This record gives sequence, C-alpha cells and structure tokens, in this order.
Amino acid sequence: MSTSDHLDSGKLDQKPWSSTTSIHSQHDNGSRRPSAHSVNSRLTDASRHRSLASVHSAIAASSDRIDEVRRQSTSSNVSKVSSLHGKSTVASLQGDKVSVECIPEAIVVTENGDSNMAPIKNSPNGRKSMWGKFKNWSKSNGNGDVAQEDKPSRYEEFYIKHKKTIRINFYLLLAGAFLAFLIAGLVLNFRKTLPLLIITLVVIGYNIYAYIRDTWGHRVYKTVIEPVSHFIDEKWWILRWLVYLAVLAFVIFWVAFDTARDPKRLISLAGLVMYVLLCYIFSKNRRKVYWRQVLWGVGLQFILGLLILRTHAGYTIFNFIGDQIKVFLSYADAGAAFVFGDDFRSHFFAFAVLPVVVFFSAVISVLYYLGIMKWVIVRIAWLMQITIKTSATESLNAAGNIFIGQTESPLLIRPFIQYMTVSELHAVMTGGMATIAGSVLGAFILYGVPASHLLTASVMSAPAALAISKLMYPEVEKDVNNLDGDFDVDIADSPDRNVIEAASGGASASIPLVANIAANLIAFLSILKFFNAVLGWLGGMVNYPQLSFQVICSYLFMPFAFMMGVEWSDCHHVAELIGTKTFLNEFIAYIDLAKLIDNRRNCVQPYMNLRSEVIATYACCGFSNIGSIGILLGGLTPMAPDRRNDLARIAFRALVSASVACFMTACLAGILYQPSIEELLRTCPDVVNATLEMTVVPTTN
Repeated sequence: MSTSDHLDSGKLDQKPWSSTTSIHSQHDNGSRRPSAHSVNSRLTDASRHRSLASVHSAIAASSDRIDEVRRQSTSSNVSKVSSLHGKSTVASLQGDKVSVECIPEAIVVTENGDSNMAPIKNSPNGRKSMWGKFKNWSKSNGNGDVAQEDKPSRYEEFYIKHKKTIRINFYLLLAGAFLAFLIAGLVLNFRKTLPLLIITLVVIGYNIYAYIRDTWGHRVYKTVIEPVSHFIDEKWWILRWLVYLAVLAFVIFWVAFDTARDPKRLISLAGLVMYVLLCYIFSKNRRKVYWRQVLWGVGLQFILGLLILRTHAGYTIFNFIGDQIKVFLSYADAGAAFVFGDDFRSHFFAFAVLPVVVFFSAVISVLYYLGIMKWVIVRIAWLMQITIKTSATESLNAAGNIFIGQTESPLLIRPFIQYMTVSELHAVMTGGMATIAGSVLGAFILYGVPASHLLTASVMSAPAALAISKLMYPEVEKDVNNLDGDFDVDIADSPDRNVIEAASGGASASIPLVANIAANLIAFLSILKFFNAVLGWLGGMVNYPQLSFQVICSYLFMPFAFMMGVEWSDCHHVAELIGTKTFLNEFIAYIDLAKLIDNRRNCVQPYMNLRSEVIATYACCGFSNIGSIGILLGGLTPMAPDRRNDLARIAFRALVSASVACFMTACLAGILYQPSIEELLRTCPDVVNATLEMTVVPTTN
C-alpha cells in the first residue's frame, strides 16, 4: 500500500503537527503559521524506505496541481520541492514523519531546529531555463543520482550565456538589411519609397525622444519645467487674463479676415456658440461647470480642424491616408470574390460592404496584438487628459472611441467602470455615441463618402464629446483641480498568442457586428417603408400624399442644419439625413448621402453643393441614435451591474450630448472647409460655378 493509500483510507496514525518536523509559510507580516494543506502521517517501517514514488503520491494526494518531485532518496533527512503555478510545494521525509505543503515561500525546520528562511525562488540549487520553467538539477545532500531530464541542453546553455550578444547581433542584422532595402528603394524609385522613409524617420525620431526622456527627462523636468510651472501657478491669477485676451483677440481677428470673402461661414460660428449656450442652459448643474474642460475641448477640436482642413501639410497627409485606406479596403474584395464568386458586387451591400467590416476588424485586432493600437490610444488619451483635464479613464475611453466601437472602447477601462462617478459614466456614453468605429468606417468609405472627411470627423469629435459631456453633466463627486498627473491607467495586453490568432479572433468578433448591421438595416428599412406608407395614407386625406418620415425630419431639423452653415436650398436634404441618422441609424443616412454625392458628380437632381455635403458628413459621423442607447446599456451593464440605474438614468442625456458634439464638429467644418481643386474637378459644372462665386479655392500644389 502506498503512502497515498494510507492517507486516503485513514489507516495512518495522523497527528496535527509534529514536534520534530514541520513546514511553515512565510507571510508578508513575517509571521509563520502552518499551511492548511499540511499533512502529517506516521509511516510504517516498510514505507519509510520507499522511493520517490511514495513521496510523489503523497504530494498528489494533497493537491492535484503539483507538477513533479525532483529526486529520489531513502535518506532519513531530505526535502523535495516542486512547482505549483507560481507557488512551491515542499515534501519532507524525517524519520517516520512525512510533511507535505503548498506555500508561496517555504521554510523547512529540521529536527535540530535549524531553518532555511530563504524563498525557493532564490535557492542556489534552482534556476530557470530560457523558457521560464523552474529547474533543479543540483546534486545536494550527497545524492549523485539526481534526475537530469530537466537540465538544459548545451544549445540552451549557450543561448543563456550569450543571449544578450545574440540578440544585439540579430537586431543589427535586421537593421542593416532594412537600411540596404530602403537605400535601394530610394535610388530605384524615390517617389514610391518616400512614405517608407517618412515612417522610418518618425520611428527613429520617437525612439531618440524616448531615450532622452528616459535618461534625462527627470532632470530636465526638475531644472526647467517644474520651476516654470510653479511660476505660472503662482502668477496665474494675473496671467490667465492675458492668455484669455490674447486667445480672444486672435479668434476675432482670424475670423474677421478669414470670412471677409465668404461671410456665410459666420453662420457656422454662430451655430457653434448657440450649441454651447444651449448645453449650458440644459446643464445638470450650471454652477459646477468647469469651463477649462469646455474651452479646451472646443479648442482642441478647432486646432485639429485647422491643421487638417486649412494647412497644406495637414490636408495632404489626411488626403493621402484616406486614399491609402481606400486601396487597403479594396483587398477585402479578394476574400469576398473567393467566398461569393466573381459577381459578388451584384449584391453590393451583403457581399461587398459587410466583408469590409470583417476585414477591418481582423486588422484592428492584429494592430492591437502588435501594440500599435495601444501606443496610439495611450498617447492621445494623455494629450486630452493634460489639456482638457479630464480623468484618466475618461480620456482613455475617448481616445479609444476614435478607433474602436462604443462597446469595445469601455473594455479598456473595464476594471474602473464600477467605481466611476456619474459624470464620468456620462462622458463614456457620450464619447461612444459621438464617434464611429474603424470597422464601419471602411463600409462608409466604400459607399463613396469621402474618407479624409470621415477620418477628420472621427478625430475631431473625441475632444468635443468630452467638452459637451462636462458641460451637460459637470463633475460634482470629485475635485477636478486634482486630476493632473492622474494618468495611471494602462491597457491590458492582447490575450492572443500570435498574429494568426489575433487575426482569427478579430474576424470572429466581427460576426455579431455584421449580423447586427444587416439585421438592423432589414428591420429599420422595412419599418420606415411601412411608416411612410401610413403617413402617405394619412396625408392623402388632406391632399398631401407626399407626407413621409423624411419630410417631417426635414422641417424638424432644418434650423439645426442652417445654423451649421448649410445653404438654405440644401437644408431640407441635410435635415433629412440628420433625422434618419438620429431616429434610425447612421448607415441609412450615409447610404442616402452617398446617393446625393453620386448625383452631384453626374449632374443629376437632386444634389447638394460641396460645402453642404461636407457639413452633412461631419454631422452624421457618430453612433448617436436611439438604437445606440440599447447597445450601450447592453454593453456597459454587464461590466458594472451595480451601476445599471445610473446608466439608464443618464442614457438619453448622453444621446443629446453626443448629437450636439457631432453638430459642433459640423459647425467647425463649415467655418474651416474650403474645397480643393481636385474636388472641384470631380463635380458638376453648375456646382463649381456656384462654389467659385462664394469661395476662394486653395490649391494643393
């Protein structure tokens, strides 16, 4: 009968704790107490001389997670150590006693009272291999027959000894090969290689900056930045008025000179001010509004719009990115053609648009696995946190919304949602509904909506969402003045183990999204058709058979469209799009907008001018529709079940805030947008003539 048999049958003479041999656990407070897993058993004379199998059975009986016992011995004084998922298991054989224990750090007290206080991980007899597995191959206690099956091979020992040198040489080899390829590309085809050169210089520049920051950053901060910061804080009560006056003067002079040739753009500026005032009027607590958050949010939105829409470099970069995204999305046709056949475009939405969502979702998952998405999101979140002065969780969620969806972005801050204030929850919901996900962005681009404007709108709406959220629902549960340096939230690494698993997981994760898009479109378009038939029937009774949902929306949202800067003749079209996006969803709105864009290019009525199309593109760029309330509540409630009531209570207010954020982005587009020569060349001559009469067109040469 083995030792485990004795233990299981209860035939052994068990004692709670032996006075001669015991094993204790070392705890954080320095106390030593016996483990709950300890087993002491009196062995018979025959079982005392059994081999390692007896001790191994005793260990297996105490815990099914013990990996292995390292060596055999019939000696009367020997200790066994094995791994247990980060803990240690120690078995001791002393005379007629066996003690087995699972502890984080082991102290073996021998018969004469001596103890080994050192943790197992620092044992001189133990070491880790290159794969991280604990190995013990020492020949201690005079035992020469130590099991050698876990000893690393000579190749592993060579790698462990020269690991640093091998890695350095490998990286140098890769860098040399890349440099040779880059030089060859620049010599043979400079124009095509130029983007790669720019990316390389940006990466090198950032690494140099990171090295300087990590090496001398603390010293620079202490000697330069900290004294300046203290001086500004001390004199801020005077300096702030100078700053405010300077900013106000710049805005007034810039607007006066910029709108001199096109005064209609002042309507967009008035609309921006109107939306801010309306949000202040309907604020949850007007006295608690922290205007720095509002002004910085709108300011960041304005700066981003100015850099992208007005500067040659910004326009060129975003236009280039938009063109490359179009090319990139065209690769989804290969998978669609293989699955659905070469004539897949005959069913355009089902077989051409939805596969783009799958493709883009897989790419986003791979970028997240590689750490690129994490790096970008954290940097954007840091920028918004130090400028707008929102909390780290709010900033991180808002930055994530630029790239991922309204239910995926809160996963970045999942451990903190349960403890967020109501104002922070409101900001999370507003940010989710004020932007769109990267996966559906590709579908909108495929329909013909300008990619550069969709990208710009998605970026600009993130700070606007934070600003309007803090205006509609100010923070009252914490001191907003103590949020500096609060960015201590990190994004968890991808759970995927390699690129293939990441791509596969991203594609699989898109299945519910694709099904949700298709199901919602089928449902809403069918309901809309039925609703319009009913309205037409009712309207026919009063000789107005053209009454429809779109007509109602065109009157309801026409004032909002006009205050964004839309031409009055186009206001009913933009109002219809806004109503469709708000009460149905943004997919249907962009499908209708794509038809108007195509009509304008082919000079077929009805169509809008370029400026109205751009404003409509920005106004509809968000998930702010009634259906998103249910989606957000369904996604956030499982993460924080105790906050269900708070989430439901602020949901409608968050929807209004997100819609206003999109409208503000549209107002800024109305202020800053000027059509380029390339855009005019692809449009109807009548639209070109009308545009040239009221706008000075910037060239992009």
